[in-house]
Amino acid sequence: MRSRLAGSAGSSTSGIALHSLDVISRSAGGFSCTGSFGSYTDEETPVGEFGEETDNREFKSTIIYPAGAIGPDIDTQMLVILKTIAGFMNANGGILYIGVNDNGDAVGIENEYKLLNTSTKDPHHYQENKDGYENNLRSSMNAFLAPVAQDYVIITFSEHNGHTVCEVNVQPSRSVIWYNERDAFKRMGNRT
Repeated sequence: MRSRLAGSAGSSTSGIALHSLDVISRSAGGFSCTGSFGSYTDEETPVGEFGEETDNREFKSTIIYPAGAIGPDIDTQMLVILKTIAGFMNANGGILYIGVNDNGDAVGIENEYKLLNTSTKDPHHYQENKDGYENNLRSSMNAFLAPVAQDYVIITFSEHNGHTVCEVNVQPSRSVIWYNERDAFKRMGNRT
């Protein structure tokens, strides 16, 4: 279940000040609050077949398109992917689902195959299929996380509602996995 907060005056991410609360209404579907902070409604939002993001589950729609970008930029988006993988390794492990949107619905990776070779930094050439997709991920891990990172990752593919999803199963590392030899990321809650 996800909740929505409307209005921002007097509200904070850590909670709602009770002195500004005017009305709490309870209903069969949840509750709502109104006050000087705006309004808060506890309503069910549909969750996709993969559930919600958690401390050990992350969704990325793509390895090609950064969030909010209009065009492909595999170099930028791959860094986001690698940061997530390193974060899982430096925490308790987890699964990164690529080809799944933030709602937990499969959107697929099959349209990305033709863009696997658009990097301006990666000198390798990849087949435009699942094998090339996995090789691209693994080459990027070698370049930015070090070859030892391969020991903690299993990459598989599955079909969901006619879409191919890449599942990156990440085990926790016994030592810190450095990103680009200078930064360490750790998964905390549903973010890295």
